[in-house]
Amino acid sequence: MKNLIIPFVLFIVIAFSNVNAQQTPFSSQYYSNQFVTNPAFTGNKGATNAFLTHRTQWVGISGAPQTSYFTIDGSLKQKGIGVGLTMYSDVTDILTRAGANFSYSYKLKINSDNNLTFGLALGVVNNKVNFSKAVVLQLDDPFLVTQQLSRTVVNADFGLVYSWKKLDLGFAMPQLIGNSVLYRDNQGVTGAFNLARHYYGTLKYVFDVVPAREITAYPLVMVRGVSGAPLQYDINGVIDWKKYGWFGVTYHSNYAVALSFGVRYKNLSIGYAYDIVISKIKKYTGVTSEFLLSYNFGNSTVNDELDLLKTKVSELEQKDSVNTLKLNELSLKDSLKDSLLLNLRSLSDTNTVEIERLKEKLNKLKSGDINNADDLKKQAVEKARLEAELKKKKEIEDSLLMAQKMLENNIPIKTEDKIGYVSVPQGTIVTSGYYVIIGAFTSVENAKVFTKDAKKKGYKTAEIIQNRKNQIYEIVIFKTQNREPAIEKLEGIKTDYPDVWVLTLE
Repeated sequence: MKNLIIPFVLFIVIAFSNVNAQQTPFSSQYYSNQFVTNPAFTGNKGATNAFLTHRTQWVGISGAPQTSYFTIDGSLKQKGIGVGLTMYSDVTDILTRAGANFSYSYKLKINSDNNLTFGLALGVVNNKVNFSKAVVLQLDDPFLVTQQLSRTVVNADFGLVYSWKKLDLGFAMPQLIGNSVLYRDNQGVTGAFNLARHYYGTLKYVFDVVPAREITAYPLVMVRGVSGAPLQYDINGVIDWKKYGWFGVTYHSNYAVALSFGVRYKNLSIGYAYDIVISKIKKYTGVTSEFLLSYNFGNSTVNDELDLLKTKVSELEQKDSVNTLKLNELSLKDSLKDSLLLNLRSLSDTNTVEIERLKEKLNKLKSGDINNADDLKKQAVEKARLEAELKKKKEIEDSLLMAQKMLENNIPIKTEDKIGYVSVPQGTIVTSGYYVIIGAFTSVENAKVFTKDAKKKGYKTAEIIQNRKNQIYEIVIFKTQNREPAIEKLEGIKTDYPDVWVLTLE
């Protein structure tokens, strides 16, 4: 074996001595496609996405690592399920690893803000040692009689992702099985290459830089560990403009700083990364480049402003709007709704009986023949009292009937103090009355986008008011001093905005 040069010696030391090291392929743009590092991210982008990545490390050095990936993943119609396929090739001098995995993920919705996603990848990996590439001083070395050793084994990866709002906390175990690849040459010599179980941990948080333009920024930290090798970590900082592209900086511990950028055009994305080596080996390494090509199979809306706006509104309703929260607070279960309707009808019947009783008393009082001045005075006072009570009972009857109608049509009502509301952007105090609300947002930019869409639908009077107590921006399309017109207005609006409600300012 002394006749083989360094690459072959390294292989003997690492592959056949059962010493573990970082074995999984290396990358600088995995933040664009986290599916390659953790199967729990399978289908997390919703639409079907295909990625092709090629990394050439240390150009100019014979036998330097070259890694290629192809992935495709997407979500099924069943909510929370993702499926994907990964194929890869990782070549370093005389060593070659090639494999394919099928991935599956399932998202468990804990509540509106918290999700836990499980991921599993199953496949095969082929490990090959190509002695024909070895550079030797003596061609009659007996070990070279064997040109190539190749073995294929089953492989599995496991992953978890916990999501809270815009925070993702991930954990993955590549090469979960931890099996061994057994080789036997033509002379009966046996060696083993261990597929060591690796451990990945990731932490990512997305910040909205300019929500209206869909510009975000996020840090992503990854820690890698495997028995027998030093702990490795990456620190990524990425600015992403959804419509046009991204720029990222990555620090690879004890190795390099990578600069990366990408551009998007409709459904197509192209990315490039360049590693600047900062470790002690920088004098001996060549250029390291990584290319990325991806395609999104969803419908492109870049050139269609209206469709893009609808997409934004849909996303805002899911992520930022408090409409869902309001409806959850104000909507009633069928059983409770039926019970309330029964109570309202009972109260209405009782009130009707009281109204009839008061009418009867008034009629008797009016038909009474009284000549005494004092009795006439008492009669007038009693008549006024009965008329006032009758008026109050009729108002109660109107309110009960209106409440029944609103409950039967699932129309929520919210009452607030008018002092707590101001117009946007004027800042003037909103007057009392009944306001038909079609949306509510925590961000004024999102409220403006929603208002613009409402005006395009024909609601020209749409405007924004803000609740100063909770800083929520609400979109008004109709206001009146009487409750009945507000309720009647809802009938046509619910087609466009099913979550519409009436706000009462007193």
